[in-house]
Amino acid sequence: KAISLGVMSKSFGLPGLRLGWVAAQDADLVRRILAWKDYTTICTSAPAEYLSAIALRHKETLIARNRAVMNENRVLLLDFFARHPDRFACEMPLAGPVCYPRYLGNEGAAAFCDALIRETGVILLPSTVFGDGDGHIRFGFGRRDMAAALGVLENYLVQKKP
Repeated sequence: KAISLGVMSKSFGLPGLRLGWVAAQDADLVRRILAWKDYTTICTSAPAEYLSAIALRHKETLIARNRAVMNENRVLLLDFFARHPDRFACEMPLAGPVCYPRYLGNEGAAAFCDALIRETGVILLPSTVFGDGDGHIRFGFGRRDMAAALGVLENYLVQKKP
C-alpha cells in the first residue's frame, strides 16, 4: 500500500515548477489520484513541463548542487540550535532539506513566527499551519541564503532575549 511522490521543487531545487509524479501498485488508487488531479488542475503549464524535462536531463548536476547547499546549511543549523538551547530542541533528519524543531519559547511557535516575519521579513512556518499544535517550527534548509537568514534570526533572538 505504499505511495511514492516526487516533485521538481524539492530534490531539484526548482520551486517555481509545479510538477510532480506519483507511483503506486494499487491501480484503483492511481485512477482516483488521476481523477482528482483532473478535477483540480487538469494539466500543468507547458513551460513547466519543458523546463522540467531539461532539469531531468541534468539531474545529477542539480542534485549534487542541492546536496552541497543542504549539507552546508545543515552544519549552520546545528551550530545555530546549539547556540540557542533555550529556544529550540531539534533532532536533525537523516535526509532531506527540512527539520521540525520543538520551539521552547513561552509565547508559542505561532506567535514567535508571526512576530519574526513582521519584524524581520524572515518566514518560518509554525506547526499550527500543519494542524500539529503550537510547539514546533518548520525550517527549510535547501536555500543558498541560509546563512544570511540565520544571521537575521540570530540578531532577532538576541534583541528579544529576556
